[in-house]
Amino acid sequence: MEEAKDSLEKWIFWRITNLFNYDLSLIFYDLTSSYFEGNGPSSARYGYSRDHRPDLKQIQIGLLVNPDGIPISHMVFNGAISDQKTLPSIIYEMTKKFNIKRCIFVADDGILTGATIREIKSAGYESILSVGMHKEKWVDNIIKDLPKVDTWQKIKDNLWIYAYPGLIDGFRIVAVFNYKRKEAQKRKRDEHIQESIDYLSSFNQQTKRGAQKDNKKVERQIERFLKHKGTKKFFTFNRKGSYNLVYNTCDGVIKSYEAKDGIMLLRSDAKTLTPEQIAMGYETLVKVEDATSLLKHLIKIRPIRHYNDERVKGHVAVCVLAYLLEAHLETLLEQSKVNLTARKAISKLKSLTCVEFNLEGHTILKTVPPTQEQIDILKSVGLEKFERNICK
Repeated sequence: MEEAKDSLEKWIFWRITNLFNYDLSLIFYDLTSSYFEGNGPSSARYGYSRDHRPDLKQIQIGLLVNPDGIPISHMVFNGAISDQKTLPSIIYEMTKKFNIKRCIFVADDGILTGATIREIKSAGYESILSVGMHKEKWVDNIIKDLPKVDTWQKIKDNLWIYAYPGLIDGFRIVAVFNYKRKEAQKRKRDEHIQESIDYLSSFNQQTKRGAQKDNKKVERQIERFLKHKGTKKFFTFNRKGSYNLVYNTCDGVIKSYEAKDGIMLLRSDAKTLTPEQIAMGYETLVKVEDATSLLKHLIKIRPIRHYNDERVKGHVAVCVLAYLLEAHLETLLEQSKVNLTARKAISKLKSLTCVEFNLEGHTILKTVPPTQEQIDILKSVGLEKFERNICK
């Protein structure tokens, strides 16, 4: 399968692009990971785990996806590679393999460096990239300058945008606000802070944890816990002995995070796009990232149990092909106005079974009567007439 991957991807790309007139004005890049049970092949490495399994070796999978959620191409990387280092291979795929001359490249802030921005530009592409809200120093100044959200432009339910005046490093900045995202971010942070306070407090109690004598060992243990919860930046602590841990919350840092709740900053050098189009372009990337969960759950790409690199790549290629069929089914359902996800449509068809019986020496297969919903699903994929009787 791995040997046929490139030629198969090219054939599928041109076939579905010409046949279904899929949009290639925006290309979305998403990076996901999949872990191994056991040691795995040479490409299996320890690295940043998007599956929250840093204890297991993994590979990383780069996916190029169009606005309809259709995967164009994929690449398998070793599990330790950084997001930024995957970009040259991806740009090569777009320019050389698929001959994509012009598009707007959409990705999150994980790939963002001066070098990667130059690489995207040198390929002739414009971009929409999210900004690391707690990485870039200039973000705090922009957040302070933003007017109240109720003065922003509402572009859809629960989504407001504001076009920041001027340019930052040659990029337009569009602020996007979502109340649900704000509530979710605050709720999650508050929960993790409270869990961290409970954990820190336990070192001052008459427990086995509090009785430990090695202060340095305890502090390393605390650091690991706080890093896991994502709260290390919210606390200072100093252990002076058994049952004597002094800790404080960093209220200023917490307030700076609260000020950014629900807000996302996007940077773009796409001159022809309106602020609304920039925001909606990135919102589509969020949906694409959600869709790649199909690889891990419905298609069950993980855990990988192969121990040869070529077989691992073949396994991934088969899973991505299944993902393509899934995404294409979703498009067909939407075009036919069948209000079901691909996952639900497949589930609905599971009850459409066959019964085998003999009639005058002939073996007959007959399906159970389909429901109207099942007929609609089958019509959406081009099966206009459903023959219930099949003679062997």
